[in-house]
Amino acid sequence: MKPINTIIKMTVVGVVLFALNACDKKNTDESNTAVPTQTTQQSTQSDANTQTVTPTQENGTVTGGTQSGANGGDGSNSVNGQSSNVGGSDTHEASEAQDNNGTTTQTEDNTISTETNTTTTGDTNTTGTNDTNATESNDENATDNGDDTKTTTADVTPPVITLKGEVNITLEQGEPYKELGATAVDAVDGNVTVTISGNVDTNTTGMYTVTYRAKDKAGNEATATRDVSVVTPTLTDMTLESNATTLNVGESVQLFVTGMYTDGNRKQIDANITYTITPSDKADINNNMLTAKKDGNVTVQATLDDKTSNPVTLNIYWEVNGHRLPPEPDPKVNNATLLGIDSNNNGVRDDVERKIYEKYPVKLQRALLMDRAKFYQLTLKSSVSEARKIVKKSISIGNCLLHLKHIEQRSVTWREDRTFIKNLTFNTKERIRKYLDYNLALSGGVYGSSPSDWNRDACSEEIKQVLEEMGL
Repeated sequence: MKPINTIIKMTVVGVVLFALNACDKKNTDESNTAVPTQTTQQSTQSDANTQTVTPTQENGTVTGGTQSGANGGDGSNSVNGQSSNVGGSDTHEASEAQDNNGTTTQTEDNTISTETNTTTTGDTNTTGTNDTNATESNDENATDNGDDTKTTTADVTPPVITLKGEVNITLEQGEPYKELGATAVDAVDGNVTVTISGNVDTNTTGMYTVTYRAKDKAGNEATATRDVSVVTPTLTDMTLESNATTLNVGESVQLFVTGMYTDGNRKQIDANITYTITPSDKADINNNMLTAKKDGNVTVQATLDDKTSNPVTLNIYWEVNGHRLPPEPDPKVNNATLLGIDSNNNGVRDDVERKIYEKYPVKLQRALLMDRAKFYQLTLKSSVSEARKIVKKSISIGNCLLHLKHIEQRSVTWREDRTFIKNLTFNTKERIRKYLDYNLALSGGVYGSSPSDWNRDACSEEIKQVLEEMGL
């Protein structure tokens, strides 16, 4: 019987070993078909597991085995279909021996290297360890913890307003303002409407503000502003004109100043103008009206702020009772010669003629003194040998004066006036010497007239004309 018992024991041992191998194979298959590994780590281990199997039989049931090892986990593996493989390597060392008590011991020595660190099985009938934790991120700022719950960030950002054109605008007074508008873009809503408020009055100088507002669907509002400055146009140039270019002493002409401005307009300027007159003693300007004071050419310019106009030249003459007097001669040039300057060729030196008209306002007396001045000029012009001939002219002037006194023209004086004209005429040494020579040539002679010669015929044509104008 002993051999039969031995055969039965060996058969049981073989069944147990077969079951153990099947369990190992099942664990390996379940590991190969497990849920994909989330974390991979390269590792190589060589450990020794010692597996001892002691088969027993109770009530017809065979139970076997305890497997132990050192591979980073607890190394326990049950033959009841549960499997755990932690640390990434599995080592078996196996040997088989049978003692005298009928116990068979099997030892395996296997080294397995793998890259799989964590195995998760989807078998609901198998107890296992699942180390999988997954976090999913997306652009919606939501965290996926393995379910369908997402967190959305609230819209608190206002739209962005972009002005069309310049932010700061300067306009000349009266220049039209053109609203260029603005655009607004929201990060969530896209393009949004812009409302504009504010008024710009370009007819009134000052600073104006235009406001732009935009609001998105979440109620976030943005504002922007544009400053519009309305200023007085800047003067760039000026022109000066007059309504006449020649005028008599005492007369006036109107001056017109026109300004050119930065807005392209031309405007007449009436105030705050400074005028420059050269020479300054020949005219006065009040309220853009120039009044001539002395004859001669004058130049006028207008100035406003830092702008100066073009020069305007005016010719001022001196005319009295239809008689235009000669211009004031240069004294140096006039006195350089015996005869001086007689620009209008009327027989009276220009400086003497002007003095007569300046001093004597009465027309008849001026005419009489002009006759006397002509006689004195004749003495300078004529030869001394003609002294007795030209003295007759002096006698005729005396006879005319006596006639005027006879008709009671008391306004006419003679003695003082004659001395005044004589001093004007003989005002240089050369002229005085000629007058003395003239008187010397008359020495020894008797010159005079009778009362019958004191008549109208003794007067010059100029005096006769004045008498006619006076009704005499």
